[in-house]
Amino acid sequence: MRLSTAALQAYGGAAEVPGYDRSDVRPGILHLGIGNFHRAHQAVTVDDLLAQAPGWGIRGASLRRPDMAAALAPQDGLYMLGIRSAEGLRARVIGSVLSVETGLEAAIGRMADPEIRLVTITVTEKGYSPGGPLAQVLAGGLARRAAARAGSVTVLSCDNLAHNGARTGALIRQAAPDGLQGWLDDQLATPSSMVDRITPATTQADLDEILALTGLEDAWPVMTEPFSQWVIEDRFVADRPPFEATGVQMVSDVAPFEDMKLRLLNGAHTTLAALGPMLGHSTVAEAVSDPDLGALLTNTARREVFPTLRLPRADLETYWRALMDRFANPALHHALAQIASDNSEKVPVRLVPPWLERVDRGEASPGLCLAVAAWLVAIRQARAPLSDPRDAELRRVAGEAPEQMVAALAGQGAPLAALQDRPELSRALAQAVARIERTGARATVRHLLDTAGP
Repeated sequence: MRLSTAALQAYGGAAEVPGYDRSDVRPGILHLGIGNFHRAHQAVTVDDLLAQAPGWGIRGASLRRPDMAAALAPQDGLYMLGIRSAEGLRARVIGSVLSVETGLEAAIGRMADPEIRLVTITVTEKGYSPGGPLAQVLAGGLARRAAARAGSVTVLSCDNLAHNGARTGALIRQAAPDGLQGWLDDQLATPSSMVDRITPATTQADLDEILALTGLEDAWPVMTEPFSQWVIEDRFVADRPPFEATGVQMVSDVAPFEDMKLRLLNGAHTTLAALGPMLGHSTVAEAVSDPDLGALLTNTARREVFPTLRLPRADLETYWRALMDRFANPALHHALAQIASDNSEKVPVRLVPPWLERVDRGEASPGLCLAVAAWLVAIRQARAPLSDPRDAELRRVAGEAPEQMVAALAGQGAPLAALQDRPELSRALAQAVARIERTGARATVRHLLDTAGP
């Protein structure tokens, strides 16, 4: 039986069902970019609070692709959340998504709805380009909202970007017409947030397993881990959901948490995605269980990344130990190839900033340098087009000598532009690329560990 409102009327299967009456739920949130991560994270948090705050249902908008709307429309917006752990698979029906629409005009129109007081975003790092679909929707939707006198609104980025609130605000200001700037001053807030939940791509095996467990067919379930964290800057211009009731951390400054997640979880993911396949691994759990890679990650985190973060060392140790346990979850099947996509957008924000901060303080960072070098070697070894917005540019320089490749990618506007005036770092990076290619990835990792000291 296909998952739907009607199918749940007399359902008595293994899946947990919403503990509220969906007919009482009204939309209060518009989400732009409704993919797997949103459905495993923010939509679940909202689902947790709808029993006490039914005015915060979600209208989903896919800016480009119609496949999510096609999957969820016959299901009345319902979908299965599969939570994988060492104890097995647990399934839960999420009911917070009331509708999904496709296209820029649909999203712009929804932004003018006075019931919408919060707009959330997950479009990945590459979605924040000036003049792109997100900028068009935000500027056009806010202009239409102002014209309709629909009231103030908060726009909350949930993407893995440093200072994502400021970046979203700047994107809106740049795209908005001059006549809208005064309205934005009074009626818009763009707080920052940090989101954390590992969410692999859904596979046919996942669909089959959900059906076998629950007896309900879901065209697009989403699989995730037990852990979830959401930290939000408490700076809203309009009414907001009672996030605290569900365990969300409301803080005055997100940046310390944002840096921790970007530099530890995301930085380690990117390192594994580059080095793991060179050592014969295809998933995060396989790669992190490799003694050499596990030691490299922990050595780099504790020696090089922890000193760049502003949270107490004890908190960082607790987070890191939990993170390594999450990575080792054998049930999650998180593919390294998925993590490696769009790396030209990820490496500059996950690995390069702590490397530069360390060097500026006169401190060595061989682990971070090696991680960036491994990304470049992965590009040089690729035999097929990269899943990256800069695919053509990257493959064009992949055949150059390491020094020339680094120089090209450190030019103005290039992924490693932060190295443009840092010849000593460019040399170190090119030497690390050459060493991996000369001695192999495992020998290079072991050499670093052997020379790191106790």
